[in-house]
Amino acid sequence: MNKNKFLLITSLLLGFVPLLSLGAYASGGVRAQYDNGKVYVTGNFDAAKNENISIIAAKENIENFVLLNDNEKTYKTDYIKQIKTDESGSFGVSFPFGKSGEYTVSAVNANGSASDVLKIYNEFDADRIDELSTTDYAPYLKQYNFTTENQYINNYHGGEGGQKGFAMEYSPQNTDIVYFGTDTSGVWKSTDCGKNWKNSSVGIGCFGTVAIKCDIADVKTVYAAVCPNSTGNNTKVTDQTGIYVSYDGGESWTFEQNLDFYRHHSQSLFAYHRDTLYCAGHNGKIYKRVSRGNWELVCSYDGEMIYNFYIIGDKFVLATKDNGLMTSSNFGETWQKNVADFDVPSVLSAAFDPINSENVYCVTKDYLYKSTDGGKSFLQIKKSSQIQSGLKDAFGQIFFNENGRLYVQLYGISYPLRFSDDGGITFNKMAMNTSLGFMSNKTGYGCEPVAVNPQNPNEIIASMDGEIYKSLDGGKNFFASSSGFSGLRVMDIAFNPNDDNDIIFSVMDFGAVKTDNKNVGESYPLANYIALRHNSKGASRSVARNPFDQNNILINVGQSSTGFIIKESRDNGKTFSDIPATAGFNTTKIFYNKNREGVIYAKEIVSYDGGLTWQKSDFPIYAVSPVDPDIVYGVKDNKIYKSADMGRNWEYLYPVTAGFQDISPDAVKEDRLYVGFFSGGMRIYDDGGYKVVNRSDDGYDMKYIFSVAQNPNNVLHLLAGGVDNKNFAPSEGLFESRDGGESWHIVRGIPHGRDIWKIHFHPNLARAYVTTSSGTYIYEYEKFSASDIVVSDCVEKKENNVDFAIFKVYNVSNGKKDVKVISALYSEDEKALLSADIKEYSIPPLGFLEIKNEITDSDKPMRKLLFWSGFDTLMPYTKYKLY
Repeated sequence: MNKNKFLLITSLLLGFVPLLSLGAYASGGVRAQYDNGKVYVTGNFDAAKNENISIIAAKENIENFVLLNDNEKTYKTDYIKQIKTDESGSFGVSFPFGKSGEYTVSAVNANGSASDVLKIYNEFDADRIDELSTTDYAPYLKQYNFTTENQYINNYHGGEGGQKGFAMEYSPQNTDIVYFGTDTSGVWKSTDCGKNWKNSSVGIGCFGTVAIKCDIADVKTVYAAVCPNSTGNNTKVTDQTGIYVSYDGGESWTFEQNLDFYRHHSQSLFAYHRDTLYCAGHNGKIYKRVSRGNWELVCSYDGEMIYNFYIIGDKFVLATKDNGLMTSSNFGETWQKNVADFDVPSVLSAAFDPINSENVYCVTKDYLYKSTDGGKSFLQIKKSSQIQSGLKDAFGQIFFNENGRLYVQLYGISYPLRFSDDGGITFNKMAMNTSLGFMSNKTGYGCEPVAVNPQNPNEIIASMDGEIYKSLDGGKNFFASSSGFSGLRVMDIAFNPNDDNDIIFSVMDFGAVKTDNKNVGESYPLANYIALRHNSKGASRSVARNPFDQNNILINVGQSSTGFIIKESRDNGKTFSDIPATAGFNTTKIFYNKNREGVIYAKEIVSYDGGLTWQKSDFPIYAVSPVDPDIVYGVKDNKIYKSADMGRNWEYLYPVTAGFQDISPDAVKEDRLYVGFFSGGMRIYDDGGYKVVNRSDDGYDMKYIFSVAQNPNNVLHLLAGGVDNKNFAPSEGLFESRDGGESWHIVRGIPHGRDIWKIHFHPNLARAYVTTSSGTYIYEYEKFSASDIVVSDCVEKKENNVDFAIFKVYNVSNGKKDVKVISALYSEDEKALLSADIKEYSIPPLGFLEIKNEITDSDKPMRKLLFWSGFDTLMPYTKYKLY
């Protein structure tokens, strides 16, 4: 496919680099980003409070801007403006800008500077779109990171977020490293101070992570408090619930100690006393780490639940559900309840002033309390409604940064992080620049985790309703910083068979996503978020296109507790309107009859007149036969029923058991059905009976199957995957059959939970879309290899006038792999090996390394590469010869 390039007015590349040689401020930073013809600049300088500073944009790398005369400053800069910082050193400004070229946007005064690079492009480029919108996990497997046009303009690698955050932690030794724990998608890691993220969960046995702690001495050692994700039972635990430890910087994790952690927001469950790490379970047990792999029970708090655990000096402090604030001066041997002016049953969180140790704060769901005597007595100083009018039961977590700024997090409110610089008398509302966020309507809506950089208290990273944002001015202004973090759970996909890049996705909790095809030859197009709501709920479970008019789209929106409705678009997803007659019905399956215009099946209801009127179906419709779309299949009371006349009359067909999930009818043979089950694997129904499939031929567990898909271009090709909602544990992953379900093998490479909700084959391209709580993956099945080590195709690239052949070597297994790369140079004329060289590499689980080989000018010697990860896995790479 030709990679054509079309003009765009402006685009930007942002990154952080130093500009001047004057010496940077002690702490602070600058952020510049572009949106709709303007550049927005925000930042903070601790050492420049209430001072004049200059904001400049310049093509040159000006090393001594403050020493220039006025004339030099004018002609050497493309933009200059003097502004004043506020009492905390923060600043913000915007200005029109749209010139092509590379610029450095800086804030400077006589004492120092900080800057952000802004590189302006003037074209859409297919390769760049594809690079920004995907993350490779194997040559055959890509994570599709939904990326907007404005993110592309700002060179922002896509990552739509979507799953709630429960833990955030900077590494104290290297603050470029940040860990992020989610409720359904394990742990994510950034190595560039929160700019880019990648899943880091190999070995974790549950979906949820409620606390993370980095070791104070070893940058490679990290601790995680792991729990199941059970929204219907927040205190659910399993035998895999407990403390996990990584000794390789998050590349892999080891389960070390059973301890009950619940699906609950906690600011602090790990705490150090000198160099000993302690950990409190929500159930009241407190352990300390004795040595690598060994934990010792210290004490048990005999109460209903610990919300947060702190160690202040030599004292244990608990924020509890039933006994308020509890303290112990003898490492938990005895506990004392604080009742002086503070006899409340449930304290959510406490905060200890780093400037004045006598000041202690804590919150209940309704009130903020303050102590001025080190916690001996407390007075109520703020009600939640005083933070914002109308708020009720809103407080969550409370904490300080090192400069003494007090923060509170609130539930059920936009802009949930508020801060106070006067000891809690007044609180300031945060601001969010959402132009680089995927869901630009987001303003946060809950008590999700916040981490303050221990080396720069003005730098804060926070999860805002499932998308990661960052502040450089102590929490006044936040900008999106979620690159690579994908978590939207896609529940259905509707392709346009006439346009490979025209796709719409229905999304759990958030509405819909629609591709934004720029028609420059991209393979993984940009995308736009569509915020659909019904009764204030945005969950969407199904979407369908009218086969007689691909611009006509139906989508289900709402939630089971508040009701669903079907919305309709006549303009290919640009606008949607309600179909009122569908309100209140379960419409989580929508299908068109491809042979009869106007016939629509929507699970509980059917329309025969193009959606003008609807009638209740006797049986909920789960599938339509590709053989004859007049045939539909319904399920009720553990039985599959069939209708051959579009749902008017029904007959019993097959039995099912409890835990039925979904039906996929065969594309060739009528009444051959592929059915997934909650924990019983998959059944292939045919000729009145069925075959059970619950284990792959290569030895992997297939008990938990949610979705089965059949390749429309090869009916023998099947894919299956599921969700282990019985054990709340990661499933084995994606399974594939090339012989109509007779045999199955695993497709490795999908990280962590691998909770597969839906699988869709593209109607024209050799790829399948696999949706999970860690985003959507694209499986390009013609490139599949069953090896643990997979090598990409070669890419030729010139660097510093030297030609290189570049290969990526992927480890798709859950264990570290050592690989030897053998480079052999030989002569065809002489039929002789001229030289050979061996290099050894270690590839982390689900990671890759890049191999570069210089291409020589000689046309006689020939070089071949061989990749060896064991005696059974010598892989001669003969597709490419380096001359």
